Parts: sequence; C-alpha cells; structure tokens
Amino acid sequence: MTNKKKQQTRLEKIRGKVTWQNTRKALAVISAVLYLLAVITLAVVKFVPAKYLLVIVPISALGMVVLLRAQFTKKASVLKNTVLITLSLLIGVVSVGAFSTLMSLSSFVADIQAEDAKEVAVTKPFIVYVSGIDTYGEIDTVSRSDVNMLIVVNPQTNRVLLVNTPRDYYVQLHGTTGDKDKLTHAGTYGIEMSRKTLEDLYGVPIDAYVRVNFSSLVAIIDALGGVDVYSDYDFKEFHTGYNRVNGEQALEFARERYSFSEGDRQRGKNQQHVIEAIITKMNDPKNMLNYRKILNATAGAVQTNMGGDSLAKLVNHQLDTMHPWKVTSISVDGTGAMLPTYSAGAQPLYVMVPDEQTVDVAKKAIADTWKVEP
Repeated sequence: MTNKKKQQTRLEKIRGKVTWQNTRKALAVISAVLYLLAVITLAVVKFVPAKYLLVIVPISALGMVVLLRAQFTKKASVLKNTVLITLSLLIGVVSVGAFSTLMSLSSFVADIQAEDAKEVAVTKPFIVYVSGIDTYGEIDTVSRSDVNMLIVVNPQTNRVLLVNTPRDYYVQLHGTTGDKDKLTHAGTYGIEMSRKTLEDLYGVPIDAYVRVNFSSLVAIIDALGGVDVYSDYDFKEFHTGYNRVNGEQALEFARERYSFSEGDRQRGKNQQHVIEAIITKMNDPKNMLNYRKILNATAGAVQTNMGGDSLAKLVNHQLDTMHPWKVTSISVDGTGAMLPTYSAGAQPLYVMVPDEQTVDVAKKAIADTWKVEP
C-alpha cells in the first residue's frame, strides 16, 4: 500500500471516529434537553407525589450526568460508542414518552374543566354530583338528567358512599315556588339547578359536579379494558353475579329497567354497580400506569367544575397511599303518583313522591361517611 493510500485510509478512520463521537455527543445533548423538559413538566403538572420526585429526580439526574460525561470523553471504542448512543436514545424516548403523557394529563384537565372551575380540598371528605344525561355525542347538549348520583368521598378513611336519587323524584327545584317537579327536569335548566336542588334535598354542600352522557360511559369502560360489574338478577345476556362487560354492554346494563319489577329503582342500583366497578378497576395499581389512555379517551366527553389542582391532588393521594376503597350504596325511595309539575304546568305527569324516612336514612349515611374515624 502506498503512502498516499495509507494516509487516505487513516483520514477515513479519523473521520469515522469523529462522526461516531459527534453523533453520540449530539444525541447526549438532545436526550439531556428532553430529560430536563420531562422533569420540569413532572414538577409543574404535579401528577406524581412529591416524595417520589425526591427519589426519582436525583437518581435519574446523576445517571444523566454520568452519561453526559462518558459521551464527551475523547477516546471510545466502537462498542462503547454503540452502548452510549443506545443509552442516549433510550433516555430520549423515555423522556418524550413522559413529557407526552404529562402534557396529555394537563390537556385533559383543561379540556374537561368548566369556566366555573373550583378547587376542592380532596384530602378531606367531599361530595361530587354525577349527572348522567340521556344523549350520545356532544357533552354540552341540553338534556334531562336521568342519572343523579352523589359520590361522598372520605380520603381519610378510604370510604365512598353512592347515593342514588331516582329521576322521577318529586322535588322543589332550587329557587322556584309553586309546583314541584321531576328531578330529571332540573337538568334542562342547567347542571347548577340539579346540583343546588340536591343540596336542598339532602341539606349538604355538594363540592363539585361531573356531567357525563352515554358516549362518556362507553369511552371510560373501553379505556379501562372492560370492568366486572355485579348483577342482582339474570336478565338479557347478564347473569346473577359478576359479569365482564365492555363499554356498550355496560351502557345497556345501566339503562335497562323494563326487565325488573322494581323498574327505575333497580336501574339506579345497576348504575351504582357500574360506578363501583369503575372505582375498583381504577384502584388497580396497573391502571395507574394507564392514565394517559383512560384520560385521553374521556377528554371532550366529560364536564366538571373540579379544578386541575384538585384532580392532581386526588391522583397524588391515591398514588401515595394505594389503599383500596370501601364502596357502599344507598338509594332513596318513594311512591308513584300522577301530579302537576313546574315544567309541564297543570298537565299531570308520573312522579315519585319522596319517602321522607328513606331521605333521612340517606342523610345519616352521608353524615356517617363524612366522619373521620379515630
């Protein structure tokens, strides 16, 4: 080999080494920037408990520093270059995934919040009103509220109480005089009318609301990969005991009333069973890692006035404790009658006149759930 060829070969080797070194240095810088962006987002969005951040961030930061230092050494074998580039790519991919997930969570919070968003002290007992409207599609559609469920949450005792109020309950709509009305009609005047009417009925403050429709329920159940819902009876394709259902099946289970002698009363119980199944599935640690898919599936299909910080703190609390929730259910009852209503005027409609004894039982159950056990 001539001297000229030897010199050319030597130059090509040098260029190859420089290219390898420049490549891994560039990837190291990019991965460091992505890592820093993910850490900052993690701290700002607050969807991870602080105690975990105090462990995760220093350890991962130390690893990042070691990697950067190794990347900028002057000499490195092909094997070392390959390993370092692979590590940089891995950190970059993980950082992008973390950043994307956290931004999705933040975007979800922004999408579902109403203009009257409020912060709720979710580390103390609070009540959420779940309003289910009888429509598919857009969640902001004006419609009757066929599902009226209070969820009483006590994070200090990990107890949840579901209080169902039948759609035909004959109540005085908040701020009105004269004839009472079916509770479902309150929904046509807005979510606040329903919320305040229930506050009047039970004599308790309702801290926040969540408004869902048929499409919301299907999206939530499917995002969870299905749930195991308990059935009190054999009907249609459902059997007594636990049934694994997808979104459409859960919707059918929650809507059916003609298969039961108790009609709407049993439908209310079935709706409570569906909520219980969702809470149980969400409490599974495996689903804590699947929040992005679940929240993305419900973005635009749920309305709530619970502020972003409250949602973050609620997730934080569960990640921090991982205690299972004890869920109990109760429903108020009444007697069917044909009476005039505030919305329909003198024309008699079917209503359910409240059984005040069952209302008192519900009030006591709410108060007991609120209590902090010693």
